Amino acid sequence: MFDGHFAKYDNRTYIRVANSGLGCTGAAGNYIQFKFNDGTLLKYNDIAEIDCGTYGLSSFLINEDDFKNKTIDMIRLNKSKYSMDFVNKKSKYTVHQMIKAVQ
Repeated sequence: MFDGHFAKYDNRTYIRVANSGLGCTGAAGNYIQFKFNDGTLLKYNDIAEIDCGTYGLSSFLINEDDFKNKTIDMIRLNKSKYSMDFVNKKSKYTVHQMIKAVQ
């Protein structure tokens, strides 16, 4: 299960994702990658401080405009030990709508 949420701070938008047993947060090489239904890919690096605890949250500073008119097919979360793919099961809301809801 993908356990993430959106946050707004100082006019910036972040996706924060729970540890998911994949390794430390904030480690070099950690990223989140979105695959859209048009075949394009979008990747953001983890900017969180390193935390190898059970409840560490990875943080990804995102550009809201990257998600306009896009439908996500898959999300890949890569952390220090493992990576995992999460398939979109046709969410009721688009990512862009969820981002706008936290403004």
